[in-house]
Amino acid sequence: MEVLKVNEKDIYFPYIKVSQQKDYCMICRKWVNDGVNHKCPIRHRALIDNNMVGIVDRLYNLGIVPMIAMFNLDSTGKTSDFNVSIFIDIREHLRCEVLGDLPAGWLYCWKEGVIHGLEYTDCRDNLDAESAEEQVNAVVKEFEVFLDNKDSAATKALTLLTSY
Repeated sequence: MEVLKVNEKDIYFPYIKVSQQKDYCMICRKWVNDGVNHKCPIRHRALIDNNMVGIVDRLYNLGIVPMIAMFNLDSTGKTSDFNVSIFIDIREHLRCEVLGDLPAGWLYCWKEGVIHGLEYTDCRDNLDAESAEEQVNAVVKEFEVFLDNKDSAATKALTLLTSY
């Protein structure tokens, strides 16, 4: 949290950090700098932040195609209360919880009877900006380990069986 001293009064500026999303190809596993000349189908690309590559690759290998994977850090007010959130929007909505129970803090995003994404939210007291960024990276790594322990064939089969 940045503090500006003016006449011995503290003025707090809210801290907000959002991901800097870039186009990523899940087939090539590369960043797409020139979308016009990239040969892979656009439906296999996602707008993601650098630290989301591992999650996106793992979800794609499980048959779940992300469209967007982003994080948010924000703090408002005088205290160092940070909201850490991660959101993953998926291309083809799911009709059931194909990944089973998610790790603590993670939720399936349901709307009109289908899952359209995955979300993590955590609010912490006394967490500075640097610690909040470390928290995002720790949550990402934990979710990668969770996804590594999923059976790819079983997840793909369940997704296929429950698709429209």
